[in-house]
Amino acid sequence: MSKISKVTRAELLEKLSELEHIQWERWAGSLMEQETLSESRRYRWSQFMVPYSELSEEDKDNDRVWAKKVLTILEEFNLI
Repeated sequence: MSKISKVTRAELLEKLSELEHIQWERWAGSLMEQETLSESRRYRWSQFMVPYSELSEEDKDNDRVWAKKVLTILEEFNLI
């Protein structure tokens, strides 16, 4: 059983999703600087290099997939 309320869990999910997005931005930015990527990939990725709050809900869902994995692990260890 979770130690936090559903509202708090939803807030935590969004914070973790935002963090996942920041991690992706840094990884993608680093890769774009260090590797030769196609212009189409660079353009496509650049469209997502905005603050999490500016992403569409569909795009936020991509980050939420990974944030939910973190929540699952925290729950398995009874940390939340």
